[in-house]
Amino acid sequence: MASVMYRNSRLPGELINATKEAMVNLETGNGKGTVKAYTTAAYYSGKVILKTGLKILLDETFDFTPATSFEKTIDIQDTDPKMLEVEILTSEGKKLVSWKPESQA
Repeated sequence: MASVMYRNSRLPGELINATKEAMVNLETGNGKGTVKAYTTAAYYSGKVILKTGLKILLDETFDFTPATSFEKTIDIQDTDPKMLEVEILTSEGKKLVSWKPESQA
């Protein structure tokens, strides 16, 4: 899975990673984390997972299509944003895109 990571220099808490299949955006700040995801094809019952280490913070099922996008904000008050990892998976568990800090890679 080839991917490209972008850091939006205007928004320091925003990280973006993209593949030809999907894009994921993770924004952090003020004790909140917002995950945004988009796919270039239909992936029904896809999964959005946000975790820190072994602790799952978000595990959502979503019907991805190019006409829809996923967005969810959760409380991450007691979580180190540098330890967050986000994954977008198909219903079969194939990873479409993911992001984690380079120190974890």
